[in-house]
Amino acid sequence: MSQTERIAYLDRRMRERGWVTAAEVADHFEVSSRQVKRDIEYLRWRLDAPIAYDGGKRRYRYEKPFIQFRFADERKVLFSALVKGWAASEAYQPLVTAEILAGIEAAVSKEYRSVADRIRYEAPSSEAVDLEVFAGLCRGMRDDRSLDLEYVNLQGEASKRRVEAQRLVNYGGVWYLIAWDQLREGLRTFHLGRIRSLAVSAQPNVHDEKNPAWKAEVEAWTASGFGIFRGGKPFLTTVRLRGAALRLAESQRWHQDQSDTPGTDNEGAFLDRSVSVVDTRELLGRILAFGGDAEAVSPPPFRAQWEGEVRKLFARLNRGYLQSRSVHPK
Repeated sequence: MSQTERIAYLDRRMRERGWVTAAEVADHFEVSSRQVKRDIEYLRWRLDAPIAYDGGKRRYRYEKPFIQFRFADERKVLFSALVKGWAASEAYQPLVTAEILAGIEAAVSKEYRSVADRIRYEAPSSEAVDLEVFAGLCRGMRDDRSLDLEYVNLQGEASKRRVEAQRLVNYGGVWYLIAWDQLREGLRTFHLGRIRSLAVSAQPNVHDEKNPAWKAEVEAWTASGFGIFRGGKPFLTTVRLRGAALRLAESQRWHQDQSDTPGTDNEGAFLDRSVSVVDTRELLGRILAFGGDAEAVSPPPFRAQWEGEVRKLFARLNRGYLQSRSVHPK
């Protein structure tokens, strides 16, 4: 067993039971008491843990609260569940090897392995990864070479692009490439599932990832606004949430810079959530999924877009109703 696991055990016993002995730790891990005492000294002097020794009872304890390792076991259990959930998904199965899973499971302490076996993480809907495309992207970033893509947009139109890969992002179970598009002279987002072919060119990238100014520009662009749509000038939108949508959203963080304003009107309690966006499509889809418990408030064009989608839904409902009446008249 590693020193990390022994230290985690020492910490857990002193926090949960109030004390620990070198003998019990030595017996648990089948090491010498001298080794355990070295671990305790490491905790005390390298990690500044407030450990005191009771010579009469031969016990070690914390003199005051020590929180550096608090929830360490629980965090490992959560991480283990996440990795095993990813491994069960078709999109990730080629990327997670048995060795990786064994390493993750070994990091969980023995006392918590039975807990980890009873926790499940089910990955969101995802797309299979084309490993030829993924490998080419990795080689391009590794060697700082530009990439030649054949790409199909949402309208089904194919185009050829020469790009410089900057970031690979998995968002909602879908992979996206953020790259500098040499033809359009700007950063763009490409859906990996719509890349039909990819080749690493002999041309070196114009932009240097090691340049702090360029790296900061890419990071700022990547973090701009809610959702996967990036680039352009973000603008503030506000969504009003009620009922079940309000209760769900209270425990969710949609964006790092969101702001929430609670209120009450003649319909009851509501929450106004404001987030910056570059493109409203994703946010619109999210609030439509809440049904009648959510509405777009501002700005007016966003409100109009939401109203238009609601009208289309109502029209579709009416068409379905009329068709059912014609098929099954009274």
